[in-house]
Amino acid sequence: MNERVIAPRILFWDLETSGLKADMEHLICFASQFADEPKPRIISLLDFPKDHARDPSDDKALCKAAYKRLVAADLWVFHYGKYFDSRFMRSRLAQNGHKPLPPIKWFDTWEAARNHFALGSNRLDALADFLNISDRKTYLNKRIWRRARTGHVPSIRYVNKHGYADIILLKKVYDQLKVIVPAYFDLRRFNLNPKICAHCGHSRLVSQDIRPRLSTGGFVRRLQCYACFGWTYQKLTKSEVNEYVMHNVLGSSKTAHGT
Repeated sequence: MNERVIAPRILFWDLETSGLKADMEHLICFASQFADEPKPRIISLLDFPKDHARDPSDDKALCKAAYKRLVAADLWVFHYGKYFDSRFMRSRLAQNGHKPLPPIKWFDTWEAARNHFALGSNRLDALADFLNISDRKTYLNKRIWRRARTGHVPSIRYVNKHGYADIILLKKVYDQLKVIVPAYFDLRRFNLNPKICAHCGHSRLVSQDIRPRLSTGGFVRRLQCYACFGWTYQKLTKSEVNEYVMHNVLGSSKTAHGT
């Protein structure tokens, strides 16, 4: 990348919970990492010892701490989070009397795999294996999970490590998926230089060809990034459109008619 690129804040996050139903269960830990942070951060029930000693299922303070990181993001990245994590988080915030989360764009790696691939399983481990990523989720023994649900401190620490590993794997999966699926945001909109990759912000783009824009009409230049191999479309100026039509559309028509 030749210059500093302004980008939205991306938050990778995952919940570890005592169960699947938010009206009966609680948070155990909130694992997250902003794209510009060097490593994941774990916030768990153990970070609030007084609350935990009084009631091992009290996740009010944990929800409040998670909320601060969630609202600081412009894009959430999670796995199956659209269907579980985000709904569970909103439910726990509501029950704890916390203000609701604002609307925030999201990228669900599970949904991306389902919509763009044809895999036997869309689980995070299976997706990582398919993308030739060597990291794997840590195995979480059911006995340990059951003890963590009751507030057992060593078991909660083990669950915390599980969440940490999940974020590392999630980030690596996203880095590959983001150039395969359509961009959820275009980095060019946040920078003065429009001639950068919409996915990673790199300035070295190779023009492949010019294609008609079927949705809105007109023509666009199709570019491919040297850094991430993602595709970017660049709108042509009026003069470029006229030149393209003159040489490729009208020129082809004249050749076909022998003129």
